[in-house]
Amino acid sequence: MTSQATNNWDSIFDESAQVALTGGAPFSQPFSLLEQSTLLKAFYVLMAIFYVISLILFAVLQYIKFQIKKVRAREAEQFKAKEPSYLAKILLYDKKEQKASESDDFLRKLKIAFNSNDKEKIKLAILDADKKLYDKMLSLGFKGDSLGDILKTVSNSDFPRKEQAWRAHKFRNQLVHELELSQCSLQEMKDALSLFIDLLSK
Repeated sequence: MTSQATNNWDSIFDESAQVALTGGAPFSQPFSLLEQSTLLKAFYVLMAIFYVISLILFAVLQYIKFQIKKVRAREAEQFKAKEPSYLAKILLYDKKEQKASESDDFLRKLKIAFNSNDKEKIKLAILDADKKLYDKMLSLGFKGDSLGDILKTVSNSDFPRKEQAWRAHKFRNQLVHELELSQCSLQEMKDALSLFIDLLSK
C-alpha cells in the first residue's frame, strides 16, 4: 500500500514538472529535422545579408577616405602655389641678410672716409655713394638713366627727401665736372658725403 502510494506520488510529480517546464506539453525533441533545416537556412541568409551590408559599408568608407585624400592633396597643391617652400624662404632670408650685410659694409667704408681728412678718399666715397643711391632708387621702382634723371621726374610726395638727394648729387657733379680738389673745402665735401650717408642709411 505504501509502495503503491509512493509510486503514484512520483508519477504525479513527474507529470507536474513536465507541465511546468514544457507549458503543458510532454517532453519531446525541441525541433524537428524540417524545422532545424529551416532555421539553418534562415541563419545562413541572415549571415549573407550581414556580409553584404559589411562589404557595402567597407566600400563606402574606402570611398570617403579616397575623397578626403583627394581634397587634402588639392589643398596642399594650392598652398604650395601660394606659399614659397621652406627652402625658398631660407634662401630669400639669406639673400636679404646678405644685402643688409653688404649695405652695412658700404656705409662703414663711407663713414671711414668721412672721418678722414683725405680729400681724395672723400671724393671717391662721394662718387661711390652717388652710384649706390642710383641703384637704390631703381630698386624702389623709379625710372631713369641716371640719378639726375630720376630726381628730375620724381615728385616730393613720392620721394620726400628729394631736395636732400639733389644737393648731394649736384655737389657730386660739380666735383667731377667743375671743381678741382683744391677748390673744395674739406667741410663742403664732408657735408655732401654726410647727405649721402644719411640717404643710404634709411
